[in-house]
Amino acid sequence: MATITVNVDDAVKEQSDRLFRSMGLNMTTAVNAFLRKSLQEGGIPFSLTADVRGVWVNPLKVYRPPRNEGGVPILPADWDDEEDAIYDDLYS
Repeated sequence: MATITVNVDDAVKEQSDRLFRSMGLNMTTAVNAFLRKSLQEGGIPFSLTADVRGVWVNPLKVYRPPRNEGGVPILPADWDDEEDAIYDDLYS
C-alpha cells in the first residue's frame, strides 16, 4: 500500500472532511474513490475551467447564425427588441 502526502488549505480539508463524513466516508476512502474514478475516466472525472469572472459558455452550444454574402450575421426577426434601439446604432 502506498502513501500520498498532499498539502491542502486548512479550511478545504475541514470542509471536505465534514462532507465525506456526512457521506459515511473518510478522507482516505474519498481520495481513493477520486483516483479510481480518474483511472476509469482516463482523466480528471470533472471539467476544469479557468477561474475567471463571468459565465462560462459551452462553445458547442453557442448559437451560430447564418451570414449573408458580406459576412454579416442574419439573426432571427424575433430577436429584435424595439426597446434596445441604442444597440442598432452600434451594428449599422
